[in-house]
Amino acid sequence: GNCCVPLFMITTGYLMKNKKLSKQYYSGIIRVLALYLVISAACIIFDIHHFHKEYTAWTILKSLFMFTGAQYAWYVEYYVSIFLLAPFMNLAWNGLNTRKAKTVMLISVLALSILGESVYIGTTKDTQIRLFPYYFQRVYPVAYYFIGAYIRDFPPKRDASTKMLWGTLAAVALFYLTWSSYRHSITNAEGEYHFTSWHYNDYGSWPVALASTMIFLLLFDIRRSEERRVGKL
Repeated sequence: GNCCVPLFMITTGYLMKNKKLSKQYYSGIIRVLALYLVISAACIIFDIHHFHKEYTAWTILKSLFMFTGAQYAWYVEYYVSIFLLAPFMNLAWNGLNTRKAKTVMLISVLALSILGESVYIGTTKDTQIRLFPYYFQRVYPVAYYFIGAYIRDFPPKRDASTKMLWGTLAAVALFYLTWSSYRHSITNAEGEYHFTSWHYNDYGSWPVALASTMIFLLLFDIRRSEERRVGKL
């Protein structure tokens, strides 16, 4: 479940890395916003009639701008943000002419976001040392975007041994995430041993990032024929 959102973010970078600043590009957000308004209206009507919640014109307006009118409206907030930034991130990314330069850029963004948030040394939470600057921790959606762009520019080998490596790394990352979360939870005595994870219960943690990237690499090159298409957006 933790990998679903990162997979969407990686896919966004993979598919949108060549989008350019234009009037046509900006018009693409209209459909998303229109769907958001329709779905939010349906959710608000349901809340009023089923849960008997009280709404005023102001609280409805607030829910729309705060992206709380629908349960998963935060997803729209993310998409609008990345949509508006994508052409400028693409200018920065595509302006780098060598694989080495793009690798350094990707590592830099990863270090300041995903690694900065979740890479520590030490055995106890109170004495652990963080290894990377932490100030840009919430920039991990940009890191995932550039992971997708990097895979689009430099697709890896697609043989069985490489796929085996991706699958193994995904399994290791998920096992570590499970084991560490269990270990942290059984030490949470003051919280009555309820689930807790010191650094990894987040989309931007390194085990989730590693597992998501490996799962994407396992699936990104699957091809399907036109006859198997079941719908068109």
